[in-house]
Amino acid sequence: MNRRGQMRLGALIAAGLALGWANASASPIEDNHNITVTDGSQRAVCGGDAELRHDNGDGTASASSNTLTVRSNDELGFLAGGWVEYQRYDNATTPGATTLTASGNTVTLTTGKTTHLYGGNIRVYATQGGPVTYRTNENTILVDAGGTQIGDLYGAHIEQKAAGAGTSFAAEAKGNRVTNTGGAINHATAASVDLIGTDATRVSVTVDDNDISGTGGKYSYVFGGGFGSIKTDSGAAETTVTNNDITIDGGTLTDGSAQGGFARAETGGGAAEAHANVNSVTLKNLLSNNGGYIGGSAYANASGAGATASADRNVVTITGGTYSDGGNVIGGSATVRNGAGTVLATANANRVTLNPTGAIWEEIRGGRALANMTNAASTATASGNILTLNAGSFGESVYGGDASAASNSSTAVAAAESNEVYIRGGSYKGSIYGGHATTDGSAGSSAVVRGNIIEISGAPNLSKAELHGGTAAAANVTRENNALIVRETKGITAASIADFQRLTFYVPAGMTADDTMLRVTGSANTNLSGTALEAYLPGSSTANRLRLLYTENAQIDTDGATTMTVYEGVSGHRTAKMGVTTNKKELIVKVDGSAIDGGTTPTPTPTPTPTPTPTPTPTPTPNPGNNNFVLRENTKSLAETMTGTAAFLGASGDLIAGGGMASASAEATGAGGFAPFAAVGGSSLRHET
Repeated sequence: MNRRGQMRLGALIAAGLALGWANASASPIEDNHNITVTDGSQRAVCGGDAELRHDNGDGTASASSNTLTVRSNDELGFLAGGWVEYQRYDNATTPGATTLTASGNTVTLTTGKTTHLYGGNIRVYATQGGPVTYRTNENTILVDAGGTQIGDLYGAHIEQKAAGAGTSFAAEAKGNRVTNTGGAINHATAASVDLIGTDATRVSVTVDDNDISGTGGKYSYVFGGGFGSIKTDSGAAETTVTNNDITIDGGTLTDGSAQGGFARAETGGGAAEAHANVNSVTLKNLLSNNGGYIGGSAYANASGAGATASADRNVVTITGGTYSDGGNVIGGSATVRNGAGTVLATANANRVTLNPTGAIWEEIRGGRALANMTNAASTATASGNILTLNAGSFGESVYGGDASAASNSSTAVAAAESNEVYIRGGSYKGSIYGGHATTDGSAGSSAVVRGNIIEISGAPNLSKAELHGGTAAAANVTRENNALIVRETKGITAASIADFQRLTFYVPAGMTADDTMLRVTGSANTNLSGTALEAYLPGSSTANRLRLLYTENAQIDTDGATTMTVYEGVSGHRTAKMGVTTNKKELIVKVDGSAIDGGTTPTPTPTPTPTPTPTPTPTPTPNPGNNNFVLRENTKSLAETMTGTAAFLGASGDLIAGGGMASASAEATGAGGFAPFAAVGGSSLRHET
């Protein structure tokens, strides 16, 4: 394009530009252009620009497979690989189908500064009729060390500002990539789709497999892997945001947060579904002054029909780096507001791993599910989430799974099951929940907290933390098998422990009589009524008296349903005894089975001399020379599996040496080239070990 042409377009550079104003079908196509900018200050630079405004008939526009490369020392307005603008006038009497595409574009910012940066963009001012289809797929943005972008950045962007009645609206953004190698980018999203104002039978948005990746450089404001949103006046709305990833290694993040995927579906009349699943945020060795990190978040709001929101199998991983204000971190968050019939929110199987060099965190959640303020049967589940917390200062509460449900006129169920919280380091000032399930408490409400685990290892500072296995609030509560595990560590102090049905202590090797595994400093008694208490002793030696739990300013409460079991190694147990001291302040294991409050072995109750029999059955008894170790009944030798495997391999070798070699020799005789052979054998093997 010559200089005169550039001036005539008002400082707009485009390798291809098609403008259409029509009252019938039209199809401006601007594909496969290549443009390079090396100097000059321009308001906008597009690889391909297709604009269409009309009323009746079908409308098709495309700006795809264009390439834009910028190597400039000047400041530019905005850059776009492919740009599509569309409007169907309100006075259309026979509106047809609409298909808009901005896919396969590539923008490379090698040097220079720009405000807004788009791989592929579709902007719709108004449309109607149908069907309506938008596609922005496989666009790429590359920012090198010499590039700076200060406005908005989208690998793919679809924005529908308004729409009238239509049969269906569908938008997709798939496979878009944003890569920063040492440059500076701001408010970056790999793919974003936002449809508003529609009135249709069905509206759908799909945002899948879009990525932001960076090595070094500067990052500012909010970062998103995939964003999908529907706000429709009527019709079923479904937004699916899946497999979107943010991965940044090194560099600085200022005044910003990151979210792998966000899905919103709102409708004024119809069912709503929002799914933000299998998205991820991975940050390594970053220097950040602000935060807030979410793997996936989903929000659904329906009217007159059911609503579903899911945020499942999302991941947040932070390794190395420092975060002076890390903010809240959530693996997956699902929220449903309003709806009729059945309402469901799920935040399941999400993962959060925090292992920074240093960080200040706020609330941490593996999964959060909310199904509140509805007039339908509401269910919220936050299950199977895993938190692994290795470092940082945690100033607020920590939740493995957090579920909340409420219904004004029907049943409400909240469930937090099989969540796991692994505490391996850091300092904690708030409450820590394995599972947390709450409802409005109405007559039809139920809460389930089951199978949640908090495991402590290493040397975390829990002196101000309150530990809860599973807390629930509802008219009907199920609380089962929530566990606190203290694994191979000692000297741990906590403010309180509560709501556990199982306490398991893995005693560290070399523990002495002066050591305490877990000390509780709160003034409220520790209630272990109905609790299963377990101690696993190491194979190596320990002191005879082992203090598992000590309530410094209160007591330990137990009852007849409390069980106490001691295990050792993989093959047996000692005659060890577990119990609570008379003053109810210590939970003790005595390895030699002596009295919990004493230092000697209890005098055994005399028994009559047994009547001799011809073949008496021996009963295992403690061996004083082996520190009272007793082999478990039906204990298997660790060598049995290896012996059985060796026997099986021996039989196989016999087959090869016998029938196998015979078959090989027979086939090889007289063969001039490759001669395949086979040998099959059958037998019944039984080896006593």
